Order: sequence, then structure tokens, then C-alpha cells
Amino acid sequence: MNPNFAAAPMAAQILLAGDAEQVSTMMTELWEFIQSLLPAITSALLVLLIGIALRRTVMQVIKRTLKRTNIEPTAASFLNSLIGVLLYLIVAVIVLSVLNVPMESIVTVIGTAGLAIGLALQDSLANVA
Repeated sequence: MNPNFAAAPMAAQILLAGDAEQVSTMMTELWEFIQSLLPAITSALLVLLIGIALRRTVMQVIKRTLKRTNIEPTAASFLNSLIGVLLYLIVAVIVLSVLNVPMESIVTVIGTAGLAIGLALQDSLANVA
């Protein structure tokens, strides 16, 4: 093999070598792989759309509820944002679960992010209490 082709990706090497049978086999395998993922991707997209619609509905109910209470506008805005982010996070975890992503890594990332945010807001939250 020519050393100039060493850095080229495998598909490019095959194309440059002119072996049409290998290219055809690779394309067939790629197409079968995409077809095997299609049901999971479709389900995840459907779950995502339903989750976003439910989040929107829940947020409208929460906004109306917060307007009826005698809560300070700044606190109401904070709660509204916090609940919105949490709902997006729940939808994202469900979508990743539908796509068969391991939950251990997702829970670890969420826990680490929660700890980092909690430590960052520690002084601010001390003033609220």
C-alpha cells in the first residue's frame, strides 16, 4: 500500500483502491445498521415531542398557580425557571433511556452537575433561608 494513503480513512482507501465489491458491502452494512436504529430513533423523537408538549402544559399551570399565590416575583421567576429546567432534564433522561443509553452514566453526570450547582449557589441560597 502506498504510504500516502496511510492517513486516509478506510472508506477513502477502498474507493481509491477501486474495489467496488467492498464499497458495496460497506454501504449495505451501513444501510442495515441505520434501519436497525430507525425504530428507536422514531420512538425517541415521539417521546421528545410528547415530553415537550407536556412540559409546556405543566409550565402554564405552574405560572397560573404562582400568580395566584402571594409569592415574591423574583422567587416565582426562580421557581418557574428551576421547574422548567428540571422538566427538560426529565424529558432528556427518558429520551436517552428510549435510545438505550446506560442510565448509570446519565445519573452520574446529573449528580455531579447538581453538586457543582449546589456548591456554586451555596452563598446565594444561604441569604434566602
